[in-house]
Amino acid sequence: MCGRYVSVKSTDDLVDEFDAVDETEGGTGTGTGYNIAPTTGVRIVVNRVPHGAPEGAAPVRQLRVARWGLVPSWAKDPSVGSRMFNARAESVTEKSAFRKAFAARRCLVPADGWYEWRRAEDAEGKPAKQPFLMTPPDGHSLAFAGLFEFWKPKAEPDADWLTSVTVLTVAARGELAEIHDRMPLVLPRAGWTRWLDPAGAGPEELLRPDDEAHREQLELRPVSTRVNSVANDAPDLLDRVEPSVPAQSLF
Repeated sequence: MCGRYVSVKSTDDLVDEFDAVDETEGGTGTGTGYNIAPTTGVRIVVNRVPHGAPEGAAPVRQLRVARWGLVPSWAKDPSVGSRMFNARAESVTEKSAFRKAFAARRCLVPADGWYEWRRAEDAEGKPAKQPFLMTPPDGHSLAFAGLFEFWKPKAEPDADWLTSVTVLTVAARGELAEIHDRMPLVLPRAGWTRWLDPAGAGPEELLRPDDEAHREQLELRPVSTRVNSVANDAPDLLDRVEPSVPAQSLF
């Protein structure tokens, strides 16, 4: 985790829920989908001085679009981002690709839920993977802890900046640990402002699983194996289905 997730709320709804202004115009893609995968455009919440603001202007919470898969400023080309869509919270302050972004460029990644796959065997004893959706039953948005970075080719100083993002992960807890060993770092609403503050010290104490998931306030729902293909992106991917893997091998 986190390699696929859901974010289908309207931009207006996210602007209201995250108390942000809309700066998504001109981003890469819409940032919405029922089966969002790395290297595509995703919506993020940052606390930055708005584009074109006068010198000395205060940072404003904004909703932007960034490419999922962090491209460090020192990268030769953006292809490295395809391997950096996640950052382990346990080592994010040490890794050269992430430590500067952790210190100064933290963001929130709004989500309606995320997918994980349980490896098991089917009724015939063949390897199989059953997908599950982890989602809030009441429909409120989750906020994954993220880091963002800016990049452009050194040989093209006039090129546009590429904004990219990675999602932090931690050890899975609760029921989800039976499915997968990792999960996104879900930040509680009370921690959003501190996480986003670019002037604040690195909030290392926030690098732990949110109690929301541990208290089992999120539903772990078996869903269709159609989600296995990134080509499938439709509302019915969220529907509960009878697991294709025998129940006795799930838990």
